[in-house]
Amino acid sequence: MRRTELRERDLGELIGACLSVAADRFGPLLLVGFACYLPMLLVQGLLMPDIPTFGATPPSFEMIAQVYVAAGAGLLIYAVLYPLELGLATWIVAPAFTGRALPWREVVRRTVRRYPALLMLSVAVGTLEGVGYLFCLVPGVVLATWFYVASVALLLEDRGWLDALQRSRELTEGHRVWIFVVWIVVRMLLPMTGAPAALFAQVIPSTLGQTLIGGLVQVVFVTFALAAPVVVYYHLRVVKESLDLKILARLVDQIGAEAAAQGAAPGAGERAPGPAWGPAGGAPPREEPGAGAPPAAAP
Repeated sequence: MRRTELRERDLGELIGACLSVAADRFGPLLLVGFACYLPMLLVQGLLMPDIPTFGATPPSFEMIAQVYVAAGAGLLIYAVLYPLELGLATWIVAPAFTGRALPWREVVRRTVRRYPALLMLSVAVGTLEGVGYLFCLVPGVVLATWFYVASVALLLEDRGWLDALQRSRELTEGHRVWIFVVWIVVRMLLPMTGAPAALFAQVIPSTLGQTLIGGLVQVVFVTFALAAPVVVYYHLRVVKESLDLKILARLVDQIGAEAAAQGAAPGAGERAPGPAWGPAGGAPPREEPGAGAPPAAAP
């Protein structure tokens, strides 16, 4: 998997980075999407009644009630799994910028450890945005841009869910129009390209088959929506906090420490001890990918 450069991008480059990072990690993201989306689809497909075609006998009250029960049960299951989807996707995408890929066991462990906070965060954001959408959509869209990187900040900076909301607000301030455009692209425009496949699913006579095919087509495009907040988060860190300059400074310190260690070598024929991490020192110490770069070596 390729490493993505930490630098400031214009809007077109930012959208391109969201798409390229998601495409580079498409397999793992698709697996996560299927695992978290499939239970909802199965429940909805099994509980959903066969809805009569347009022009046929109007549906009965019992059929309408069953539709609501199926939709509600599926959404409840997805609400429980959605925080896991967010966490797993974040740890999969973050190494695109840090260059330190995590094994699946570690990805799952870190996600499960922060699941309660992720659940509280998703409930809070979902409630706020839902209430906002009731008022002519605009407040909901505004709140969506405010909290767009909240889950990423919660995980990569190890924050509480309330602190993550405030952190996201601070990072997105002054950049929410761009975030809105990215949100439109990954949440609305890209999924629209799968409309023909979703329409094709409607010819399947089985309600379960229609639900599964239509839902699985959506999962393909969900991968881009999962990757975009991580890409936007690192972009905001670069723009507002000069994250790339900090990394450069750490690398300079590392080079100076290595030079000092070599200068203090006891003899020309002996190799000076390497830093605490790197080619001479073995594997780097474990660190959250959100830190952005390995710490400077001790002199």
